[in-house]
Amino acid sequence: RCRTVLTVHDICYEHFPEFFTKSDYLRNKLAIPWSCHHADRIIAVSEATKKDLVEIYKLDPERISVIYEGAGKEYKPLDRETCLERLRAAYQIQEPFILYVGNLQPRKNLSRLITAFAELKEKDRIPHKLVIAGPKAWLYDGIFETLRNHALEDQVVLTGYIPTEDLPIFYNAASFLVYPSIYEGFGLPVIEAMACGTPVITSCGSSLEEIAGESAALVDPYSVCSIADAVEKLATDPALQEDLRCRSLANASRFSFRKMAEETRNVYHNA
Repeated sequence: RCRTVLTVHDICYEHFPEFFTKSDYLRNKLAIPWSCHHADRIIAVSEATKKDLVEIYKLDPERISVIYEGAGKEYKPLDRETCLERLRAAYQIQEPFILYVGNLQPRKNLSRLITAFAELKEKDRIPHKLVIAGPKAWLYDGIFETLRNHALEDQVVLTGYIPTEDLPIFYNAASFLVYPSIYEGFGLPVIEAMACGTPVITSCGSSLEEIAGESAALVDPYSVCSIADAVEKLATDPALQEDLRCRSLANASRFSFRKMAEETRNVYHNA
């Protein structure tokens, strides 16, 4: 009976129902459209999400405010050698390594990333290991099957859940972040990495291109070749790494929790 404001991060289930368990898909399909149509105001975390809401649910765009997420103040450049020493001691991770941050589920496109990484290692084109930092979510069996098929157990490190306070250390120690997700409403790891001055490879399409702008190397998430080429180029080109590092810090400054909080407060006030 009160005024309501609904925040929608994404409606991925509308595009990729196969990425969800049946129960999760049905719950989202029933609850989120109903909530959207009954809310007085809606906050979308990107223009891409707003576009989906308008096109798929036929919502009035005037009811939807786009408010970007941000990275906390703990995400900042740190001394790299100190971070590497911390990872060696606490996680037995050696440099150099490529980093992925996020949970393990089909939408994150880890099977293609692992396959691209395997191709590069088989041809001895990069010295890096791949660190996958995040917990199991759902429908992750295919990821482990891909690892077994390529016999990469000694080249890929699966950390499981990482405490929030350790994430800036991982970002700062990594050579770069690879986040080849097929679909995102925002893609928070991209901004967290950029705020640490870490070069980023991410996907064309959905919100990721919108958030990364010209500050990341963009790949076709459906192409193993595209992912592999971008990884090899960034891994072997120090000048490109430095260029993206500078671009990343500049881009990350566009996003902040303070700005997000102020804009969110205004939406609630107006509602």
